[in-house]
Amino acid sequence: MQSPESQFCTFTVAEELAFGMENLGLPQNEMKRRISQILDAVGLPGLEDRRLSTLSGGQKQKIAIAAVLVMSPKILLLDEPTANLDPVSRKEILDLILNLQRERLFTVIIVEHNIAEIIDAVDSLTVFDENGAVISTGCMESDKTLVIPELEPETTGFAPPDSSEPILEIKNLSFSYPGMDMPVLADFDLSINRGDFLAVLGANGTGKTTLLKLIFQILKQNSGQISFQNKPVSSIRKKTLYESMGLVFQNPEDQFVANTVHDEMFFSLKRTRTSREVKEARIKDMLSRFHLEETLEKSPFILSQGQKRRLSVAVMLLTGQKLLFLDEPTFGQDHENREELMKDMQTLAADGVTGVMITHDLSLVQRYASRVVEISDGKVLYDMPAEQYFLPERGL
Repeated sequence: MQSPESQFCTFTVAEELAFGMENLGLPQNEMKRRISQILDAVGLPGLEDRRLSTLSGGQKQKIAIAAVLVMSPKILLLDEPTANLDPVSRKEILDLILNLQRERLFTVIIVEHNIAEIIDAVDSLTVFDENGAVISTGCMESDKTLVIPELEPETTGFAPPDSSEPILEIKNLSFSYPGMDMPVLADFDLSINRGDFLAVLGANGTGKTTLLKLIFQILKQNSGQISFQNKPVSSIRKKTLYESMGLVFQNPEDQFVANTVHDEMFFSLKRTRTSREVKEARIKDMLSRFHLEETLEKSPFILSQGQKRRLSVAVMLLTGQKLLFLDEPTFGQDHENREELMKDMQTLAADGVTGVMITHDLSLVQRYASRVVEISDGKVLYDMPAEQYFLPERGL
């Protein structure tokens, strides 16, 4: 599935990998052999006892794929299998699928938006339009007339901020999960300036999601300090903190709590000290801004992927947040929805909202980010303007 967590049934890696094989009635020694083999194949050896909840987003996606591959399927259906992986891990997964497919001769059907990385490997391609109608289909070798969507439009982006005034500062931050010897973050320093549209990069498991949890006080650091608008976040009531900065989840459905779009938005305003009329006016304005007026009485869960993403951003901005974090904003989004989201972010930037996106999508970063921070081994490896980060001599 597109979101790995939606298919997990157990609590640890070994249990998850064993679950399908148990239902097939395989003997224990065979299950253990296959689990060890598949973890080596996906680059996660020795993780049998890790709890799924402690894995990074990319590691979860690898385990979800491994849990299917370990059952030796005849047909493998993949819905955006690399949407949440860094470039190196994406290639590893695609190579793994291709190698296993050639070795075991199973059929692979893959739904994908980022076709540039798979186009040379597929045997045939089918393209759908926005209404679900097939606009082209055929064998890649014999049919040279296939209609393939344009991969990237011309470059555009966010202007660098006018000042270097920090809105969020992180100093000497360190954090380790219980029972782990190596810290996820160690003496980590970062300053986010007002007006930034900052991209945070790094391989899977380098601590990007952990960093978000620490900023939003979901986890508590072992040492160091995080300050928002010159105040330690630990001294700010969570309600006040969340009214000032918002987090758009990687999977929009994970943050929906109501049965209609209206109720979803109203829920965020429930405890604000304003009249019902003011709240309804704010909802109407936000729906208009994000082109969601016609969805008012619909369930958030039946919206298109693009509408779900726009709704998740709209909900996070209802209380006037000045700092917005987006965790993998292009996850599950097609080209058109990506462009629409970035236009929305440019409008928000003009309104004074500082943006931070955690992403593996280098094409998006190159075209839109004003600044790039790359994390490696729990520390900031690079921190520079996006233009400098993508200079030809850096070989990206």
